[in-house]
Amino acid sequence: MPPAAPGLEYALSVALELDHAFGAVRTAQMANGSAYGFIAVKGGWFRGPNIQGRAIPGGGDWPTIRANGVAVFDASYILQADDGTNIRLHNRGLRVDPELSVDGSTFVPGVARTFHEPKDVYFRVTPLFDVEEGPHDWLAKRVFVGIGERRESGNLIHYYAVQ
Repeated sequence: MPPAAPGLEYALSVALELDHAFGAVRTAQMANGSAYGFIAVKGGWFRGPNIQGRAIPGGGDWPTIRANGVAVFDASYILQADDGTNIRLHNRGLRVDPELSVDGSTFVPGVARTFHEPKDVYFRVTPLFDVEEGPHDWLAKRVFVGIGERRESGNLIHYYAVQ
């Protein structure tokens, strides 16, 4: 018999503002109908019970948009805690959206589209945090899962530590 499933504990939320001027740029179209792109992080904030700060402009996401409406995320950016500690966040995950298009038009901030309730869109990430030893190194010593929401200006992701 396997052990009981681990519990989850809320850790923090990260709101990213994505760069409207640069947007999601399709850089390669694949024979299987998928497309690759990039979208830059313009800024944002994060906060949780034990930490808060801002997202530093720069970094971004290199999504693969599959022909079947699945976006595969591979994002990397820097968070800076209010005490000045820099924290690298590397996210991998999926978004399954009934209206996601391979041309990226439903993925680009500022482009007219329908937003679905978070319960209707599967948006999950598995982050890795890299941070120096100190008050925030607990981030680099836990496994987390994130539940995302698409917003007009970018993404809001709520992270939970696996117990």
